[in-house]
Amino acid sequence: MQQTRQWNLSIHRGILLCGILATIMLTVGSYMLQKREIQNNIEKIQTIYSVRIEGLLNRIFHQTDMLKSLVEMNGGKITNKQFTTVAKGIYEQNDGVRAVQYLPNGVVTYCYPIEGNKVAIGNNVFKNPKRAEDAWLAVNTKSLALSGPYELTQGGIGCVARNPIFMTDEDG
Repeated sequence: MQQTRQWNLSIHRGILLCGILATIMLTVGSYMLQKREIQNNIEKIQTIYSVRIEGLLNRIFHQTDMLKSLVEMNGGKITNKQFTTVAKGIYEQNDGVRAVQYLPNGVVTYCYPIEGNKVAIGNNVFKNPKRAEDAWLAVNTKSLALSGPYELTQGGIGCVARNPIFMTDEDG
């Protein structure tokens, strides 16, 4: 009889152990499934925001092509009035744009809006150790380059998009 009791106790322990193992397996499986679902949602959100940001940046970048074309049409020269007309449109159509600048030979010559950005006038990005590498990247690749984020000369933190303009003379 005692042997039967031990055998029954062993069966009960085995059933209990199987129940505990099944509970652990279901819990871990549920956790892994939930974790995978959260990761998929994060990836979807990341994709949505990256597409939005990319679209916003592309729109802003392409608008700087208008300014580039104006400079090229005028043989590398542009007046403050011409610059302001184009820069104002770029600035007002794009939330998040803090300033539009014109930097012949890397020197900030014109800036819109001037309020809050005067301190940037006269700065040479090629002589600024914090900006030179990124500025040379735009020149060397001959294409628009986004750099930052870093502390801006006029205060705050931001990214800078540089759209290089190359003028050719009669020798090319």
